[in-house]
Amino acid sequence: MGAEQIKAADVGQGDLTPLLRPRGIAVIGASEGVSATGAPKLGTAAMRHLVEHGFAGPIYPVNPRAETIMGHPCFASIDDVPDPVDLALIVVPSGAVLDVLEKCG
Repeated sequence: MGAEQIKAADVGQGDLTPLLRPRGIAVIGASEGVSATGAPKLGTAAMRHLVEHGFAGPIYPVNPRAETIMGHPCFASIDDVPDPVDLALIVVPSGAVLDVLEKCG
């Protein structure tokens, strides 16, 4: 069966609420910096978007080299986040993505 033939009903009946309405979001690779071009780093843009657009739940920046990011306490690893996380935004270099995914479970 080709991808174009897959219907929504075939994909599964999982609950998408944690994806669409997460209670808490971890930004793994969060930062407050800019790239060499002067544009915000992806971790900066992700954090800024959540903060400036009023995400109502807790935001957990994850970066082992920071204590706080945009006023939020920072965690060295996803394993250090004290509360359950419904959604993780992974904005790390490509070589680190698989390791991060494994830690997220």
